[in-house]
Amino acid sequence: MNVPETIEHFLLQCRRFHSHRVVLHSQLLALNVTTFDLPTLLAAADVPPSRQHTVIRLTCAFLRKTGAVGGRGLTEVVQVRIYEAPDVMNLNQWSPQYEINCKLQCSCISWNPSPSRLHAPLIAVGSDDPNPSSGPKVFIYEFSANTHKWNRVESLVSVTDPVHDLAFAPNLGRSYHLLGIATKDVRVVTLRPIK
Repeated sequence: MNVPETIEHFLLQCRRFHSHRVVLHSQLLALNVTTFDLPTLLAAADVPPSRQHTVIRLTCAFLRKTGAVGGRGLTEVVQVRIYEAPDVMNLNQWSPQYEINCKLQCSCISWNPSPSRLHAPLIAVGSDDPNPSSGPKVFIYEFSANTHKWNRVESLVSVTDPVHDLAFAPNLGRSYHLLGIATKDVRVVTLRPIK
């Protein structure tokens, strides 16, 4: 049966991922999060602030474990698609806004919203491509308000091992950003905005 692979179908209904979904649901119940719907999984809606980050991380872990985004294996994904909910009160509808071509297979992503107006939002994308000759495995993209596009602003040439995970540290007023990167070891990189 051909069922459209919508975000709702993938996260809440697809039979291929039933066992992964049961694990995710039980993890949420352990956090005392009883609602299992799109607003909860994608935005941690109605979740106490102290648990919101954990709910989003569990959803990301579900996505990694299922290994499927848009019907392809996650390790085959070479594009990052950014969706927006036109109506934040109805999180069942999402429209594509941006697409970033990463050239290498993507294994992880981290978003830095940058609460300061002095710095543009950033996205870091990691690749688990095992081939060291394919070059850097971490790419930094910055949102340009002028062109309404995400532009690659840096490739971390010092990272050539497969990247398993990465995450921006919360920015609490620093003039720079910190990015943690997990390869065969763990490192923290300082990213200074170009003036």
